[in-house]
Amino acid sequence: MLSATIKRKNNYNRILKRIEDAVPVALNEVMKYGQNIALQKKRGSKEANLIPFEISVEGKTFTGKLHTNFAFAMFLEYGTGTFAELPHIGKTRLFKFSNFYCWYAPADAIKRQYSDEQFIDINGQMFSMNAYMNGKKYVMVFSSQPYPFMRPAAFELEEKAVKIFANKLKEQLRK
Repeated sequence: MLSATIKRKNNYNRILKRIEDAVPVALNEVMKYGQNIALQKKRGSKEANLIPFEISVEGKTFTGKLHTNFAFAMFLEYGTGTFAELPHIGKTRLFKFSNFYCWYAPADAIKRQYSDEQFIDINGQMFSMNAYMNGKKYVMVFSSQPYPFMRPAAFELEEKAVKIFANKLKEQLRK
């Protein structure tokens, strides 16, 4: 009579640990891809620190967040004034009088300078391109078309994220 005992190792914990270690790497790859799409679509500076991403872990839940951290991102994304896709936030008399066409913004925030002799005709009334209020200089700015970069990046990422994630996860598990 032949008697045999087969001992097998329980590999489930090891496999789960490898998956847990691979998920942040795969998620990082997805977030980098999303960041690159947004930077390609963004007008102006293409510095990665303007569109950072974060990966957080709570228990066994991994979350990736891609966002912007520059002040005028909303205006670039949705447009301003007469071109705005969102409700107007401006409340000044000039903004309302010009039918949301122009307004004054702090000169130190705008990279545009006008001479004090420059004026513009708005609905038959002359306005200076510069204004001084409480010792601070303001310059006139005009409506801007929207140049979306985060929304298109989100739609493109939504289509490709699962594929990128799965491929990177598979690559990490094969190591």
